[in-house]
Amino acid sequence: MLHDLHSRENAAMTQSTKALRLSSSEQSTGAAGTERASESVSNPGGGGGGGGGKASVPSIIHELYSAPTFYPGEDPVLFDRLLEDLAHALAPADLMQWFLVADLAAVILDEGRYRKMLALIMSPKELIEPEVSQQETQFNLENQVRMTYLRRRVDDFVKEEERDGIWAEIVEEVQKQHEAECALAKTNAPELERRASVSNFQNYSREVERLAYLIERCRNTRTGILSRREAMKAVSSSLHRAAEIEDIEFTDAAE
Repeated sequence: MLHDLHSRENAAMTQSTKALRLSSSEQSTGAAGTERASESVSNPGGGGGGGGGKASVPSIIHELYSAPTFYPGEDPVLFDRLLEDLAHALAPADLMQWFLVADLAAVILDEGRYRKMLALIMSPKELIEPEVSQQETQFNLENQVRMTYLRRRVDDFVKEEERDGIWAEIVEEVQKQHEAECALAKTNAPELERRASVSNFQNYSREVERLAYLIERCRNTRTGILSRREAMKAVSSSLHRAAEIEDIEFTDAAE
């Protein structure tokens, strides 16, 4: 009878120890399950961050960072490529880290927009001095020849049989003058472009300053996002290690 009582007590202690082990391992199992689920979100192939597999973007990220957030003329494919490359490099482990990666991609896209706008402002030749077409140039030359002919009153002082020759001389004169102006403009092009850039900068200095501020803000935001991601990774890793240590202590105590 004493032997049966002792056996029942041992069985109860064993069951209690198993319960303690089970409860202590639940946190570790839950953390591992969460990690595996996170890995399946970021890498459906089952590999870790260094596995080289392409990240699978969660549907909620696609819905929130979709075509309506882009400006007319922008290609959403560029954002998708950027998001996939960042996810491959940063290996987001859960949805919160995915949001940080998506925010980072959006900030990089914004910085590119500001830099393009700054380049447009600092390119006065394209915006202020459009190139004249060949047809318009020819029309201007013919009009200049006609005005020169009338200004010299050729019809009043020159015989009719000599007028065609004078017209041809005026055409050649205007053509040579145009060629000389084109050659001079080509020679002075660097200086003219420099002056135009300086003038354009003076006219749009406030816009340039504002764009420079926006670009710098994008840089700071980008640094902040990366810092938050590192902090989240550190906290997640610390919690996971604490759960493992607690599990080991319970197991040792039970044994």
